[in-house]
Amino acid sequence: MGDYTGYKANIRLRADTPSDVMDMLHWMCSRDENEPPTFPDYAFFQTYRHSSMFLGCSAYFNYGASRDRDEDDYEDLSGAQLELVQRQTSTDVGFWHLSFYSSTKGTTEDLYLLLQWLFPYLLPTTEQYRLLGVAMFEYAERPTASFLHQGILHEATVVYRPDPDAEEECGFGFGGHTTPDYYRIRRDFCDTKDLPNTNDWDWPAMIALARIYPSTEK
Repeated sequence: MGDYTGYKANIRLRADTPSDVMDMLHWMCSRDENEPPTFPDYAFFQTYRHSSMFLGCSAYFNYGASRDRDEDDYEDLSGAQLELVQRQTSTDVGFWHLSFYSSTKGTTEDLYLLLQWLFPYLLPTTEQYRLLGVAMFEYAERPTASFLHQGILHEATVVYRPDPDAEEECGFGFGGHTTPDYYRIRRDFCDTKDLPNTNDWDWPAMIALARIYPSTEK
């Protein structure tokens, strides 16, 4: 089943993404308990976690929520949105924007598996690095990022550039791990619902560590 893992994602899909894919995403963004009659033949859907990937929540990940809320009120600990963003030109029909923040019992790989399924429909980008989402395993010392680099889907542990002002050692995670990047991780992953600011990420080091999904290579 796995331990608790938090997710945050901001994904752009082509406006012509097939209707069956969009129908599945709309269902995943809803709280409809009536499952679709069939599911896509992808690894992501071979676990039960697809049903709670976007809206699952736990007290382990607060995402900037008020700490003095009622302990039984978890509605502000997850959220998902799927909308068609219209462009201003007649030749550009826009794109689908999927964003969510959530947590569930699973693994950081679940986000990567989701993106493997969606990869053929991702909106092309000219950016050198396009961050798609981050996942944080409750016992991990650093988040795991899923991102595009030169049109290829990568997954890598986040590596921060050295910070001379960082604390030498601070507690983070429920397993008692320690890391000098504690405050940056709190800022980037736990304290907001948005994707982190990646200006102090060491992208070349992450590329060296990255796992590449073979079918996404050009």
